[in-house]
Amino acid sequence: MTAQRILVTGTSGYLGLHIVNQLLSAGYLVRGSARGKKYELLKKAMAGNSAFEAVEIVDIGAGNFSSLLQGVDAVIHTAAPMPGRVGPTEALKYAADGAVHVLEEAAKAGIRRAVVTSSIVTFPFGGPYGVNDMNPITADQIDSHPYAPYVLQKTHADQVIMKFADAHPEMDITILGPSWMFGPVAAQFIEIVPEPDYAALATALYVYQLLRKDNKLYVNAPGSIDVRDAARLHVAALSSPDTEQRKRYVVASPYSSSWKGALGLIAKDRTELASRLADPNGAPDWPESENKIMVGREEQERVLGITRDTYVTWERTILDGVDSVLEIERRWKAAGFEVEPPQ
Repeated sequence: MTAQRILVTGTSGYLGLHIVNQLLSAGYLVRGSARGKKYELLKKAMAGNSAFEAVEIVDIGAGNFSSLLQGVDAVIHTAAPMPGRVGPTEALKYAADGAVHVLEEAAKAGIRRAVVTSSIVTFPFGGPYGVNDMNPITADQIDSHPYAPYVLQKTHADQVIMKFADAHPEMDITILGPSWMFGPVAAQFIEIVPEPDYAALATALYVYQLLRKDNKLYVNAPGSIDVRDAARLHVAALSSPDTEQRKRYVVASPYSSSWKGALGLIAKDRTELASRLADPNGAPDWPESENKIMVGREEQERVLGITRDTYVTWERTILDGVDSVLEIERRWKAAGFEVEPPQ
């Protein structure tokens, strides 16, 4: 049986690299996109794997993708601008136009399955998390909070993707909205980011900043998911069954995610780091019952086949995440750079 080929956008990202590695481990062929300098570094990092092909997409929101999609069986679209990387107007256009253009090009190429990375922020804060539940943010609230532009762009993207899905019932489209993602960066990260670029760590940066004594930067809401589980759910969606309603899910760990607990865990299990750790009294401390995302799992488990007992624990997420960022720190320092968790 011929292996399926999957196009993955945003391959060089925190989540994208994990998705690629899991696809390759599962026997898929992968065509992964990046742009600019990251494309050349990605191509070099993956040169030893004949099942992977690096391609460059300069503008995700325009152009003819017919050659990129030739021989492709499904698409996983993860590419999106991180908060602060581009202006609010550009980000809004990039997120929505990019996602829809990828889907339009896939539809023209006869591809019938796509998985799109969204975010928990596209749902109302605290729920409900139903397929049609949307964050009520509007354009006139874009200056209300530093993350408001990101929330608006992701919510708008979900809305236009759902509209596209309704207009193309022949396509099986799954939208996955991860909670805060933590855990290790993928093995190829250091080859794609060979010099300090803290923004490239994405949300793994929050774990790195636990190693700064005066750290006061923590996530502003409870809940999490290990990035490896988020990747696993994307891969699982490729073979999920048809459903009567659209597939749009919050994906989150069933475990509580305490930052005070994380600092205590590192102090206990990585004793050599005790002198570097932030003061746990400055960490947020939500009640345990509120320190995870209370999402209904029955439908999601039935469709995606990933059961709650298989998720990575918070303890493993934190320890693997710390070990990972320390290795990146070591490699950057060995290359002659001054490195420390940023403020």
